[in-house]
Amino acid sequence: MITRRSKNGVALAAFPVAALLLTGCGSDGGEDDETVLPVPSEQEPAPDDEAQPDDAGQDQDDLNALYERYWDVMVTLENSEDMPEPDIFDGIAGGELLERQMARVRNFKDSGQWRQGEPVVEQITVEVDGDDALIQACVNEDDWDVLLDGEVVPLAPEGSTPRVMEAERTDEGWLLARTQDAEEATITC
Repeated sequence: MITRRSKNGVALAAFPVAALLLTGCGSDGGEDDETVLPVPSEQEPAPDDEAQPDDAGQDQDDLNALYERYWDVMVTLENSEDMPEPDIFDGIAGGELLERQMARVRNFKDSGQWRQGEPVVEQITVEVDGDDALIQACVNEDDWDVLLDGEVVPLAPEGSTPRVMEAERTDEGWLLARTQDAEEATITC
């Protein structure tokens, strides 16, 4: 499993918490003095602002999970000596990103290379704008070795570098669509 840390280390709550304080007013204490409070029934839904989850927060949670699944697939894809089928990205990535990553890894494997270990993915940030989203993270591949014909290729450590990816909402849900250059990142690693 890939090591991940959220931006602030705390998961966002999906539902707001509300407190209700009730105070009683003067009563003569008689037997007929009974206070009845209205309770919403199943036919009477609570107001939308209290009953509905925070859609933006749900989108961010969904996109965080999608990005983590993407890195799980990338580790599987690159750590395998054989070339997996493109369906490994089903429900995760499509279009330009899928074609680009499959071609890149195919060239990698055709030259006798694969990887072992895994990257550290942290500081994932998500910005949602309607049906488009921008995901940024710091990725450290120093412990994700490249092997050539079974031997570790010595590479200079780079440390964490920013990664920027675009996602789009489709009829099936969010899909990662394309990468952007690291220079486009607004996060610092």
